Amino acid sequence: MSLYKKRTIVSKYFAIYLLVGGLAFFVELYLFYIFKEFFSLIFANVCARALALILHFFLIRSYVFYNTKQTLYSFFYYVILGLSNSLITGIFIQLSSKLFIGFGIVICKIFFDLILIVINYLIMRKYIFQ
Repeated sequence: MSLYKKRTIVSKYFAIYLLVGGLAFFVELYLFYIFKEFFSLIFANVCARALALILHFFLIRSYVFYNTKQTLYSFFYYVILGLSNSLITGIFIQLSSKLFIGFGIVICKIFFDLILIVINYLIMRKYIFQ
């Protein structure tokens, strides 16, 4: 047996986290595409996002963090984290629209969302799905 552990840049669990996040993203887009035909765009977006977040919660709970205990506790803090992310991203987009005029708003949003993906993984691993 080797004394050295094999190190990888991205852990298996983080890779699954990204995969599950991508799946939830496409489910949200698909649901939005359907709901926009029947509801206002805002309501369609809210419904699609809510259903995708519920799916994402149960998938990461089951396949990334393997936590089947304290579902209500975990879900409560997961929702708070999600709402916080929306607020933080909104603030940074607003600030960046004034500071970094040369960059597009969409590019800034993507940049901040990518940072939050990593931070969210660490927060969920340490506090929400401990």
